[in-house]
Amino acid sequence: MSSHRLRTTLLPILGIALFCFALLARSSTAQIYDRILTDEDRYYLPPATWLRAFTIGYNEAAADVLWATTLVYFGGKENWIKRRAGAGGQDDTAVHTVNYLDLVTSLDPRFRGAYRNGGRLTLYHRGRITRQSVEMAITLLEKGLINFPDDGEIAFNLGFLHYYEMIPFLPGPNSSPQKKRSRQKGVAILRRAAHMNSAPPYSSILSSTLMIKEGLGNLVVEHLKSMLIHETSPSIRRSLETQLFREIGKAAERDIQYTRELRNEWKRDIPYVPFDLFLLTRPNTPVTALEIAEPEFLKEDL
Repeated sequence: MSSHRLRTTLLPILGIALFCFALLARSSTAQIYDRILTDEDRYYLPPATWLRAFTIGYNEAAADVLWATTLVYFGGKENWIKRRAGAGGQDDTAVHTVNYLDLVTSLDPRFRGAYRNGGRLTLYHRGRITRQSVEMAITLLEKGLINFPDDGEIAFNLGFLHYYEMIPFLPGPNSSPQKKRSRQKGVAILRRAAHMNSAPPYSSILSSTLMIKEGLGNLVVEHLKSMLIHETSPSIRRSLETQLFREIGKAAERDIQYTRELRNEWKRDIPYVPFDLFLLTRPNTPVTALEIAEPEFLKEDL
């Protein structure tokens, strides 16, 4: 056999052998990579006081870097987390992510996006919600509401967690005292969120519906009247009016008509100022209207 024919025969065989070796090496490398990640999973972060000293005053910049790292941490480990969970390993990534988010918001307490999105990252990072992840998300959002007490999105998310996500993890039947307290706290926060800027547009309907469901009849009418003052969406206003009619019947017509006249007057005269300011500056606004616009339950502590 000539050397040319020998090379022609051996080259494909050698190529197949190299291909098989590459597959084996890739599998072995992936296993080593997983073991390395397991060792490096628990990233150490120094206390916020240390980081402030290291950043020499550039706290917001350091918070941005840590926030970007947190996002990469979730995205970069998504497939590995699934492999590890499939092997029966305990997933503690939510804990480490909360550590990052806590440092981000400690370095920059006014980082609104870290609160708004951090709660979702903590809660839904694997699509499997646990009581621990719900509690950590609640803690983060409570911290956000302290720094942004008028942020409707943060308040709405916090109320949602108390009313919906925490309930399955509390002991006892649906009527147990713990579950009832959690639902009532959720409703209280949701109804407050409905009066805030940046709350979801459906928050007014949801909050009033849940108040009726939880038997808070003494507050429902007051809440509906208040939402009619604040709500701008015509379709949502119609739903609120329907609910108010259902609660107090023909007596609702006077309140509905009055709120319509107030809004028409605001749009006609000074639509460029906030509606609440219009009510305060309007010379003939009766005290009852101001009480509806800022009902007593909004002054309660969360």
